[in-house]
Amino acid sequence: MKKVILLEEQIKRLVSKLIINEQNVIVGQKTDTTTTKENKVFPTTPLGDKFDFGQFDSPNVKSAIESLKPQISEFIKNSDSREFTVNIIAGESQVTNPKGFETKGSLALARANSVKKYFQEIFPDLIKNGTLKIVSPLDVNQVKIGDTPYGGPKSGDNKNIEKVKVYKTEQFVNFNIVGSGTKTTTKTTTTNLVCDFKTGANGGFAKLENDFLFNVGKNNFPIGNLPDGSKIRIIFNTIEVPDLMIVQMGDYSYNTGFVGSTADGMSNDLATLLGNAYIVNGKEIPTIFPQNIVQMSPEQSNSYHRTLSDDTYTMTFSHIFPNGLPKKRKLPAFMFTEDPIKAYGTQDVKLSRELLTSSHGTVLDVVKKSGDETLNISIYSPLGSTQWRLETKCI
Repeated sequence: MKKVILLEEQIKRLVSKLIINEQNVIVGQKTDTTTTKENKVFPTTPLGDKFDFGQFDSPNVKSAIESLKPQISEFIKNSDSREFTVNIIAGESQVTNPKGFETKGSLALARANSVKKYFQEIFPDLIKNGTLKIVSPLDVNQVKIGDTPYGGPKSGDNKNIEKVKVYKTEQFVNFNIVGSGTKTTTKTTTTNLVCDFKTGANGGFAKLENDFLFNVGKNNFPIGNLPDGSKIRIIFNTIEVPDLMIVQMGDYSYNTGFVGSTADGMSNDLATLLGNAYIVNGKEIPTIFPQNIVQMSPEQSNSYHRTLSDDTYTMTFSHIFPNGLPKKRKLPAFMFTEDPIKAYGTQDVKLSRELLTSSHGTVLDVVKKSGDETLNISIYSPLGSTQWRLETKCI
């Protein structure tokens, strides 16, 4: 892991959010996500025949929309879209309008505006939160005027059965609802991802409540479908800040211990963090961690605290003090009786140096035996801001 010095503002943001950046991958699973554009349409609904002759305000039309409210609500609920548009269109025939609507298209426009008003009264919450918007004619130029000629009352056109049918068709107010957005389909399958898996952390803190387990819920590889005798190589790169990895498969278990750098007082940082997280609170240090931690003498403690800048002190310890850091000199300091941090966590140092991309890390080769169903890899990262890379492959 790499120990970095951050600006004060960066540290405040990091500590306040306790951000952990990790690839969003479930170990042992492969997730394919498909995103497609969605245009779901509530069918066109005619309302024009519910207006009385020459009228533009109609309780019957409002009642018709109210009766459709459950269907419209269900349509919106079951759609992946986030925005819905009510499209209102209206038209008139060439038949002379009643008094007050001499301008062609004015009656149809008034009826469209009434339908808009009814939607606003029936769906106020959806309109207020932006889920539903309404598009309707703004003026008579946006109203469709029928093409069938009308010769006036004395022409007999209003008694011509075929023409009357056409006139009624051309006198309409319709609406539909279109849901626009994207639809995301996710398919997760169990695979031999262990044979080609990479993930990592690029900064952050693991949580004390999880005993500093970083990759919570992301550490199980199903391996039951691999042939017995299959060899799996695990490559764990740390930069500088020490991390610990535990590998379990069947009756096999291996704890790498802390792998990283001992430079810059990293051992004392780790011991002091673990001591304050557990010992000071009367708790036992988990057995996965080194147990050889003792409290420093006053002289050693003073010397250690003098090496810590305010920024480093804040970055290193804030995440275990949710109620606020104690003053630097008041924080109990701890140390290891023997430094447990190692640069390489494998017995085959040569293999490590050939495969690792950084100066610290470990390489393990494990063999699947009959009955082994799961390979579990747990990474513990007490110190921040941690960086590591994990890779597994079948060899």
